[in-house]
Amino acid sequence: MMKRYGRWITLSGFFLLVSCAQVDTPAMNDPTEINSQLSSTPLVASSDIINTSDATQAVFNPITPSPMPTDMIIAPWVTPTFPLTPFNQTHEIEVHPRLTWLECDVSYDIFHDWRVAEHCFGFPLPSWQEGDSVRFGEIFERDANIWYDHRITIGADVYETDKRPNGPYILYKNGEIFTQANSGDTTYPPNRSLLEVEGKVVWELADPWNPTIIFDGRDLREEYNLEAAYIPYNIAGSLIFTAKQGSNYFIIFNGWQIGPMFDDISIGYCCGPARYSIRRVQDQYWFWGVRENRYYLIVISSND
Repeated sequence: MMKRYGRWITLSGFFLLVSCAQVDTPAMNDPTEINSQLSSTPLVASSDIINTSDATQAVFNPITPSPMPTDMIIAPWVTPTFPLTPFNQTHEIEVHPRLTWLECDVSYDIFHDWRVAEHCFGFPLPSWQEGDSVRFGEIFERDANIWYDHRITIGADVYETDKRPNGPYILYKNGEIFTQANSGDTTYPPNRSLLEVEGKVVWELADPWNPTIIFDGRDLREEYNLEAAYIPYNIAGSLIFTAKQGSNYFIIFNGWQIGPMFDDISIGYCCGPARYSIRRVQDQYWFWGVRENRYYLIVISSND
């Protein structure tokens, strides 16, 4: 079942504030982790929608943002010996003709352990490849005392981010200001990534109070009336990301909600939580979610 969304992350479980200096950052190569190491119109094409007659356009009232969900430990880390507890049957949910959605519910004691993947799906979480780096362009430093920046070339256009002390985050297109946004102070770089979708630039800016995605200059959090928009990716040639509205977390693909809603989706930008945050790798979108007091590992991949 799909719902059309006009406007829409969470951290679940037990929260404990920690500092980045206290916990090692993960050794994966998603731009989310590289960061810590280096210091219009509706988005929908009717031809892509299944059961459009059943689709419901959502209308929401503005939401007061939740307190900053930054640098939190979601659950104690456990290193089990498999199989510690029985796995329930892994199953596929039909969400879109261009995507495959697989999910496996696991017990709490092995929630957030990526080794579960092979036991659930028969294949592991993929490793980072050169092609993944190309998707996210180049990471560079303008000044050793300022957060790093991103650069990506799309066709004949070159996009670059920039952040000056006490100023906004700026996205340049061919040397001229394309768009800009403010972000609160945090222990991680809010400027997360640039990537290309449908020949357009997608800028991920994780303001600790208002995480958002800016697609071709449009702030999707504001445009869709979301509380937060997180961690975009290009799958099957369309934009996929995680959204939060009120107490619900869900996935939006090509402008529509796909799959069920979750009470929590694990997201982190620094330190311990980054170990089990959403993974974008080799045309796959992996995440941990909690739904109706059950714990899930989900992988979304392209059928194209």
